[in-house]
Amino acid sequence: VGSFHHHNPFRRLGKSARESNLAYDSLLIPAPHNGNRLFYGHLAKSISLLPNQKGFIITLQPHATFANHKPVLAEDVIASIKHMYTHGPWIARGLLEHEPSFKALDPRTIEIRFTSDVRIDILTSLGSVPIASKESVQSTNPIGSGPYRLTTSHIGSYTQFQKRKDYWANNLDATHNYFHFDVVKTLYYRNHHSALEGFKRHEYDIKTEYYYENWQQLRRFSQHNPAIELHIYPQTNPIPMQGFVFNQYKTLWRNQKVRAALTACFDFNRLNQNLFHNHYHRIESYFGNTHLQRSTLEHNKPDHKQALVALDTALTRAGWVIKSHMRVHENTGEVLSLRILLPNKYNEKIASYFAQTLKKLGIEVHIETLESSRYLHAFRSGQYDLAYTRITDNILSINSLENQWFKGKNPYSIASLAGINDPNIETLLTALRENEKPLQQVNTMAALDEYLMSQHLIIPFWYQDHIQVAHWNNIHLPHDNPYASDWIYGWASTSTPK
Repeated sequence: VGSFHHHNPFRRLGKSARESNLAYDSLLIPAPHNGNRLFYGHLAKSISLLPNQKGFIITLQPHATFANHKPVLAEDVIASIKHMYTHGPWIARGLLEHEPSFKALDPRTIEIRFTSDVRIDILTSLGSVPIASKESVQSTNPIGSGPYRLTTSHIGSYTQFQKRKDYWANNLDATHNYFHFDVVKTLYYRNHHSALEGFKRHEYDIKTEYYYENWQQLRRFSQHNPAIELHIYPQTNPIPMQGFVFNQYKTLWRNQKVRAALTACFDFNRLNQNLFHNHYHRIESYFGNTHLQRSTLEHNKPDHKQALVALDTALTRAGWVIKSHMRVHENTGEVLSLRILLPNKYNEKIASYFAQTLKKLGIEVHIETLESSRYLHAFRSGQYDLAYTRITDNILSINSLENQWFKGKNPYSIASLAGINDPNIETLLTALRENEKPLQQVNTMAALDEYLMSQHLIIPFWYQDHIQVAHWNNIHLPHDNPYASDWIYGWASTSTPK
């Protein structure tokens, strides 16, 4: 669901198609079921730490070749990484702060040095950069060494990739159970409703479903369509934070007590019971489903009536009082009008449910659902009080955390979009970068998690403790590995033996 502007992962501007990396390899690849917690060597045959721990040496696979049959060499890797971190997307700029220096020791060996000790998240961030040939990395269509090549594309609508029969890594242990399809066509839909209807018409073969209502539709639909199979797999990936973020460019929402009181009025238990038949669990951590997770929501929180009283008190103390059943500012007479910004219709019920609560306190609520480009424009220009957001970066990477929480570092970060400028967050992130011992880092991450939750920057939504997958019976998992279910390239045509 969504759109794309191009299929070049090295471009700074515009949105690259999600499947663009099919044409590229990287030094490392994540294990499909470990949510960026376990990585395998790919283009990198070996990686060794320098004796002073301020860098490492990478030896490349000797048989790795690009789609034009030229070998993947050290100069290609160096050129790709340098280009990505100096001219690529904003999210990829974090490595520059570590002042990396690159040296080709021989055609297939690279030495990378830093000014400080190497952390594992620096290695995984660098190891995840797509690699293109040196002579093409600055072109419109860089040449990669990946398992597929782009054959057809219609911007914002679909892409089609053809499998390379001569892919150099076909027999590597890390990839031999993947990339079974000769053709991978990815369709883009404007909204989740269109995507669901497209699946029911068999416009595409497999769908991971996150919405309760849609899953119930699919259950009913599959009862009359035996060609559709439904599966539920355990959730093993980290749980990203998602919910309504406060716009702290507006004075009222900089008040932590007001944010806390408004968050307490979001009655998740009642909403979950009435709308979703207790299908979901509340998000209680920015590092959910990881070893860093801490349950930081208060379990002895006030009941709904007490929460309303607390919000009324907090707003009154902030200068917003009730007059003629409306919440107005006591000095200016301005009506408290709260605008909730949404990127799709699936959260409209949630927003409407919440609006009914807030109207009891005289708060005027407007819900606006916009298509993705207009939603992002409204988000970036601050045209909201609460906006749906989902933090999807690698939550265990210090670079990713800094990109998200240092205001001004990345114009698309949650801190920049929501006006979050908290020196305590920056202090914790600085301590996280400076702590070298794993136990210290774990403790600092826990402290960061607890602080972020205590500040009520986002009204947390919910998550599923399982993965819901629907597919047509022309494809299947060819090996008994349910954890591959959330990575489409582990599936195969039914002509491939199980």
